Amino acid sequence: MKIHPNDALLEELMFALGRGHRVLIEHMLRCAHCRARLRSLADHRAERGPARSVNILGWPQSSEYDTPLEKSTRDLRSREAALQRERSEAPGLYVELMEHPAGQREFLVRNIPRFHTWGFLELLIQRSWETTIDSPSYSEELGRLAVLVSECLNLDVYKAELVEDLRARAWAYIGNSQRVRSDLQEAERSFATASFHLKRG
Repeated sequence: MKIHPNDALLEELMFALGRGHRVLIEHMLRCAHCRARLRSLADHRAERGPARSVNILGWPQSSEYDTPLEKSTRDLRSREAALQRERSEAPGLYVELMEHPAGQREFLVRNIPRFHTWGFLELLIQRSWETTIDSPSYSEELGRLAVLVSECLNLDVYKAELVEDLRARAWAYIGNSQRVRSDLQEAERSFATASFHLKRG
């Protein structure tokens, strides 16, 4: 790879990996010895092909490591497809929600499961940021809806630490909207809440 992957790609990768693989990656980041071994194995694979490298390592063709690796790859692709689907559906959900009066939106977000997706949460946060200057009150409402969505996400599906990161962003944008409206006391409280969630993320 000639360019560095962006933050979104890295975040999606960590989001998709199981705990065991995340622990392995965290170890590799700290251990120069293991990084050197991995680089050496990759070089062997490139020079001799997949079958030859397996023989060099002394592993049988039906290695017990093949199944977890293949499963992780399938899981990664499945989660990537699900995330792309959520992001493509988010604009339609946003339009649907905004067709209802402001007083009903919180109730709908809380009680309709199709709003409880990572893609919709991302979109609400983005819209909150985009509307801060022109309509700070609307920006704050979107930020609060984003916080509500973050509280409804299934943590068996979405990694808790990443949800906390997005929750922190939502509170930061709420605080920024309040700052633009010169409601500095409330803004300070919101920024403190954002900091709390960021530390948990």
